[in-house]
Amino acid sequence: MWWSLSRSWVASHSSRWNRSSPFHKLLGYFSTRPFYHHYLPLLDRTILRGRVAPKSIFHHVEYDPPPTMNTDHLIKNIKPQSFANLQITLEQINSLKAKASNVGRETKYTTYEILSAHIWRSVSKARNFHNNDQKTKLQIPVDGRTRLNPPLQSTYFGNVIFIASPVALSCDLLSESFSCTVERIHREIKKLDDEYLRSALDYLEEVCDINTISVGSISCASPNLAIVSWMRLPFYKTDFGWGAPLLMRPATMFEGKGYIHPNPANDGSFSLAICLEAHHMESFRKLFYDF
Repeated sequence: MWWSLSRSWVASHSSRWNRSSPFHKLLGYFSTRPFYHHYLPLLDRTILRGRVAPKSIFHHVEYDPPPTMNTDHLIKNIKPQSFANLQITLEQINSLKAKASNVGRETKYTTYEILSAHIWRSVSKARNFHNNDQKTKLQIPVDGRTRLNPPLQSTYFGNVIFIASPVALSCDLLSESFSCTVERIHREIKKLDDEYLRSALDYLEEVCDINTISVGSISCASPNLAIVSWMRLPFYKTDFGWGAPLLMRPATMFEGKGYIHPNPANDGSFSLAICLEAHHMESFRKLFYDF
Protein backbone atom coordinates (compact mmCIF):
# COMPACT_ATOMS: atom_id res chain seq x y z
CA MET A 1 0.00 0.00 0.00
CA TRP A 2 2.87 2.41 0.83
CA TRP A 3 4.33 1.88 -2.65
CA SER A 4 0.95 2.55 -4.24
CA LEU A 5 0.58 5.82 -2.33
CA SER A 6 4.15 6.83 -3.17
CA ARG A 7 3.60 6.21 -6.89
CA SER A 8 0.43 8.29 -6.81
CA TRP A 9 2.11 11.17 -4.98
CA VAL A 10 5.17 11.43 -7.19
CA ALA A 11 3.23 10.97 -10.41
CA SER A 12 1.05 13.98 -9.67
CA HIS A 13 4.07 16.08 -8.63
CA SER A 14 6.50 15.17 -11.40
CA SER A 15 3.96 16.07 -14.09
CA ARG A 16 3.62 19.53 -12.57
CA TRP A 17 7.22 20.48 -11.78
CA ASN A 18 9.55 21.66 -14.54
CA ARG A 19 12.73 19.86 -15.50
CA SER A 20 14.91 22.19 -13.44
CA SER A 21 13.20 21.02 -10.25
CA PRO A 22 15.69 19.30 -7.92
CA PHE A 23 13.37 16.29 -7.58
CA HIS A 24 11.94 16.12 -11.12
CA LYS A 25 13.97 13.15 -12.35
CA LEU A 26 13.93 11.51 -8.95
CA LEU A 27 10.15 11.67 -8.70
CA GLY A 28 9.71 10.45 -12.25
CA TYR A 29 11.96 7.53 -11.43
CA PHE A 30 10.05 6.61 -8.28
CA SER A 31 6.65 6.88 -9.96
CA THR A 32 7.39 4.64 -12.94
CA ARG A 33 10.45 2.45 -12.36
CA PRO A 34 12.06 0.08 -9.85
CA PHE A 35 15.06 1.12 -7.77
CA TYR A 36 17.75 0.10 -10.24
CA HIS A 37 17.02 3.03 -12.59
CA HIS A 38 20.06 5.21 -13.33
CA TYR A 39 18.50 8.38 -11.83
CA LEU A 40 19.51 7.78 -8.23
CA PRO A 41 19.18 10.49 -5.58
CA LEU A 42 22.43 12.33 -4.88
CA LEU A 43 23.09 12.11 -1.12
CA ASP A 44 26.62 13.56 -1.01
CA ARG A 45 26.66 15.92 1.98
CA THR A 46 30.31 16.93 1.38
CA ILE A 47 29.09 19.30 -1.35
CA LEU A 48 27.81 21.69 1.30
CA ARG A 49 30.77 21.56 3.64
CA GLY A 50 32.87 24.61 4.35
CA ARG A 51 36.09 25.06 2.47
CA VAL A 52 39.29 23.40 3.71
CA ALA A 53 40.42 26.78 5.00
CA PRO A 54 37.11 28.44 5.93
CA LYS A 55 36.95 32.14 5.06
CA SER A 56 33.71 33.83 5.97
CA ILE A 57 34.03 37.21 4.27
CA PHE A 58 30.55 38.64 4.94
CA HIS A 59 28.67 39.66 8.04
CA HIS A 60 25.97 36.99 8.18
CA VAL A 61 23.19 38.89 9.87
CA GLU A 62 20.89 35.92 9.35
CA TYR A 63 22.81 34.06 12.08
CA ASP A 64 22.96 36.98 14.50
CA PRO A 65 20.72 36.75 17.59
CA PRO A 66 17.26 38.03 16.62
CA PRO A 67 16.33 41.55 17.77
CA THR A 68 14.31 41.62 20.99
CA MET A 69 11.59 44.01 22.08
CA ASN A 70 12.97 47.19 23.60
CA THR A 71 10.39 46.76 26.37
CA ASP A 72 11.31 43.15 27.22
CA HIS A 73 12.65 44.28 30.60
CA LEU A 74 9.15 45.52 31.44
CA ILE A 75 7.00 42.72 30.01
CA LYS A 76 7.81 39.11 30.87
CA ASN A 77 4.50 37.26 30.58
CA ILE A 78 3.70 34.97 27.63
CA LYS A 79 0.77 36.27 25.58
CA PRO A 80 -1.94 34.14 23.91
CA GLN A 81 -1.55 33.55 20.19
CA SER A 82 -4.03 33.59 17.32
CA PHE A 83 -4.01 31.89 13.92
CA ALA A 84 -5.57 33.21 10.71
CA ASN A 85 -5.74 32.10 7.09
CA LEU A 86 -6.33 35.14 4.87
CA GLN A 87 -7.23 35.03 1.19
CA ILE A 88 -5.29 37.13 -1.32
CA THR A 89 -7.10 37.59 -4.65
CA LEU A 90 -5.37 38.16 -7.98
CA GLU A 91 -6.90 41.64 -8.09
CA GLN A 92 -5.36 42.49 -4.70
CA ILE A 93 -1.98 41.16 -5.83
CA ASN A 94 -2.13 43.32 -8.96
CA SER A 95 -2.99 46.34 -6.80
CA LEU A 96 0.13 45.76 -4.70
CA LYS A 97 2.23 45.28 -7.84
CA ALA A 98 1.03 48.65 -9.09
CA LYS A 99 2.09 50.25 -5.79
CA ALA A 100 5.51 48.61 -6.03
CA SER A 101 6.17 49.77 -9.59
CA ASN A 102 8.70 52.54 -10.07
CA VAL A 103 8.89 54.31 -13.41
CA GLY A 104 12.58 55.09 -12.99
CA ARG A 105 13.55 51.56 -11.98
CA GLU A 106 13.74 48.57 -14.31
CA THR A 107 13.84 45.95 -11.55
CA LYS A 108 11.07 43.38 -11.78
CA TYR A 109 9.94 42.20 -8.39
CA THR A 110 8.48 38.78 -7.69
CA THR A 111 5.01 38.28 -6.27
CA TYR A 112 6.63 36.85 -3.16
CA GLU A 113 8.78 39.96 -2.61
CA ILE A 114 5.76 42.23 -3.01
CA LEU A 115 3.52 40.20 -0.70
CA SER A 116 6.28 39.85 1.90
CA ALA A 117 6.81 43.62 1.95
CA HIS A 118 3.08 44.19 2.49
CA ILE A 119 2.91 41.56 5.26
CA TRP A 120 6.03 42.85 7.05
CA ARG A 121 4.75 46.41 7.07
CA SER A 122 1.24 45.36 8.15
CA VAL A 123 2.53 43.17 10.99
CA SER A 124 4.85 45.95 12.21
CA LYS A 125 1.96 48.42 12.28
CA ALA A 126 -0.31 45.93 14.05
CA ARG A 127 2.32 45.29 16.73
CA ASN A 128 2.28 49.03 17.47
CA PHE A 129 5.89 49.28 18.63
CA HIS A 130 6.20 51.94 21.30
CA ASN A 131 9.71 52.91 20.27
CA ASN A 132 10.60 54.23 16.82
CA ASP A 133 14.03 52.67 17.15
CA GLN A 134 12.64 49.14 17.51
CA LYS A 135 14.62 46.72 15.31
CA THR A 136 12.72 44.10 13.33
CA LYS A 137 14.16 41.27 11.24
CA LEU A 138 12.40 39.47 8.40
CA GLN A 139 13.48 35.87 7.72
CA ILE A 140 13.18 34.66 4.14
CA PRO A 141 14.03 31.02 3.34
CA VAL A 142 15.85 30.79 -0.01
CA ASP A 143 16.65 27.66 -2.02
CA GLY A 144 20.37 27.67 -2.71
CA ARG A 145 20.48 24.88 -5.32
CA THR A 146 20.62 27.11 -8.40
CA ARG A 147 22.44 29.96 -6.64
CA LEU A 148 25.59 27.93 -6.01
CA ASN A 149 28.23 27.77 -8.76
CA PRO A 150 28.19 25.22 -10.17
CA PRO A 151 24.51 24.58 -9.38
CA LEU A 152 23.68 21.38 -7.54
CA GLN A 153 22.59 18.46 -9.66
CA SER A 154 18.84 18.16 -10.17
CA THR A 155 18.86 14.86 -8.26
CA TYR A 156 20.46 16.31 -5.11
CA PHE A 157 18.34 15.15 -2.19
CA GLY A 158 18.52 17.25 0.94
CA ASN A 159 18.07 20.62 2.59
CA VAL A 160 19.79 23.51 0.78
CA ILE A 161 17.83 26.31 2.43
CA PHE A 162 19.65 29.54 3.26
CA ILE A 163 18.14 32.61 4.92
CA ALA A 164 17.92 36.16 3.62
CA SER A 165 17.38 38.56 6.52
CA PRO A 166 16.57 42.22 5.93
CA VAL A 167 16.68 44.22 9.17
CA ALA A 168 15.09 47.62 9.69
CA LEU A 169 14.16 50.08 12.39
CA SER A 170 10.39 50.32 12.73
CA CYS A 171 10.48 54.07 12.06
CA ASP A 172 12.32 53.53 8.76
CA LEU A 173 10.15 50.61 7.68
CA LEU A 174 6.86 52.41 8.27
CA SER A 175 7.92 55.80 6.95
CA GLU A 176 9.49 54.66 3.68
CA SER A 177 7.43 54.05 0.55
CA PHE A 178 6.03 50.60 -0.19
CA SER A 179 8.34 50.27 -3.21
CA CYS A 180 11.35 50.98 -0.95
CA THR A 181 10.37 48.10 1.34
CA VAL A 182 9.99 45.80 -1.67
CA GLU A 183 13.43 46.88 -2.90
CA ARG A 184 14.87 46.27 0.59
CA ILE A 185 13.66 42.65 0.45
CA HIS A 186 14.69 42.17 -3.19
CA ARG A 187 18.21 43.41 -2.43
CA GLU A 188 18.69 40.95 0.43
CA ILE A 189 17.49 37.99 -1.62
CA LYS A 190 19.64 38.97 -4.60
CA LYS A 191 22.67 39.13 -2.30
CA LEU A 192 22.58 35.35 -1.86
CA ASP A 193 24.91 34.41 -4.70
CA ASP A 194 27.58 31.68 -4.74
CA GLU A 195 30.17 33.83 -2.95
CA TYR A 196 27.77 34.74 -0.15
CA LEU A 197 26.46 31.17 0.27
CA ARG A 198 29.99 29.74 0.38
CA SER A 199 30.83 32.33 3.02
CA ALA A 200 27.75 31.25 5.00
CA LEU A 201 28.87 27.62 4.88
CA ASP A 202 32.32 28.66 6.10
CA TYR A 203 30.76 30.71 8.89
CA LEU A 204 28.75 27.70 10.08
CA GLU A 205 31.87 25.55 9.86
CA GLU A 206 33.66 27.91 12.24
CA VAL A 207 30.85 28.18 14.81
CA CYS A 208 32.00 26.41 17.97
CA ASP A 209 28.49 25.52 19.14
CA ILE A 210 25.82 25.40 16.42
CA ASN A 211 23.14 25.46 19.12
CA THR A 212 23.97 29.10 19.80
CA ILE A 213 22.26 30.05 16.52
CA SER A 214 18.61 30.90 17.17
CA VAL A 215 16.11 28.85 15.17
CA GLY A 216 12.42 28.02 15.42
CA SER A 217 9.93 30.05 17.42
CA ILE A 218 12.55 32.23 19.14
CA SER A 219 13.90 33.55 15.84
CA CYS A 220 10.62 34.94 14.47
CA ALA A 221 8.71 36.02 17.59
CA SER A 222 7.85 39.72 17.95
CA PRO A 223 9.44 42.02 16.87
CA ASN A 224 10.54 39.69 14.08
CA LEU A 225 8.80 37.76 11.33
CA ALA A 226 9.36 34.78 9.03
CA ILE A 227 7.48 34.35 5.75
CA VAL A 228 7.79 31.03 3.92
CA SER A 229 6.85 30.69 0.27
CA TRP A 230 4.86 27.58 -0.64
CA MET A 231 3.55 29.40 -3.69
CA ARG A 232 4.87 26.94 -6.27
CA LEU A 233 4.21 23.71 -4.40
CA PRO A 234 1.47 21.75 -6.21
CA PHE A 235 -0.47 20.67 -3.12
CA TYR A 236 -3.80 20.52 -4.92
CA LYS A 237 -2.42 18.36 -7.72
CA THR A 238 -1.56 15.61 -5.24
CA ASP A 239 -3.79 12.55 -5.45
CA PHE A 240 -3.20 9.47 -3.30
CA GLY A 241 -6.01 7.60 -5.01
CA TRP A 242 -9.07 9.19 -3.43
CA GLY A 243 -9.07 12.54 -5.22
CA ALA A 244 -7.31 15.88 -4.93
CA PRO A 245 -7.07 17.58 -1.51
CA LEU A 246 -9.89 19.89 -0.50
CA LEU A 247 -7.86 21.95 1.96
CA MET A 248 -4.22 22.41 2.98
CA ARG A 249 -2.82 24.12 6.08
CA PRO A 250 0.59 24.19 7.82
CA ALA A 251 0.77 21.56 10.54
CA THR A 252 2.68 23.66 13.08
CA MET A 253 2.41 27.39 13.70
CA PHE A 254 3.97 29.76 16.19
CA GLU A 255 3.98 33.51 16.71
CA GLY A 256 5.62 35.46 13.91
CA LYS A 257 5.54 32.65 11.33
CA GLY A 258 3.65 32.96 8.05
CA TYR A 259 3.19 30.79 4.97
CA ILE A 260 2.03 31.99 1.56
CA HIS A 261 0.39 29.02 -0.14
CA PRO A 262 -1.77 28.39 -3.23
CA ASN A 263 -5.54 28.12 -3.24
CA PRO A 264 -7.40 25.10 -4.66
CA ALA A 265 -9.13 27.29 -7.28
CA ASN A 266 -5.81 27.61 -9.17
CA ASP A 267 -6.83 31.10 -10.31
CA GLY A 268 -3.66 32.99 -9.39
CA SER A 269 -4.84 33.74 -5.86
CA PHE A 270 -3.04 32.75 -2.67
CA SER A 271 -3.63 32.45 1.06
CA LEU A 272 -1.55 33.63 3.98
CA ALA A 273 -1.47 31.35 7.01
CA ILE A 274 -0.06 33.37 9.89
CA CYS A 275 0.21 33.25 13.68
CA LEU A 276 0.46 36.42 15.78
CA GLU A 277 -0.18 37.48 19.34
CA ALA A 278 -3.95 37.51 19.77
CA HIS A 279 -4.21 41.22 20.57
CA HIS A 280 -2.37 42.05 17.32
CA MET A 281 -4.39 39.83 14.98
CA GLU A 282 -7.55 41.91 14.59
CA SER A 283 -5.55 45.00 13.73
CA PHE A 284 -3.42 43.00 11.30
CA ARG A 285 -6.50 41.68 9.48
CA LYS A 286 -7.65 45.25 8.79
CA LEU A 287 -4.20 46.47 7.75
CA PHE A 288 -3.63 43.45 5.53
CA TYR A 289 -6.64 44.34 3.39
CA ASP A 290 -5.83 48.05 3.31
CA PHE A 291 -4.51 48.51 -0.20
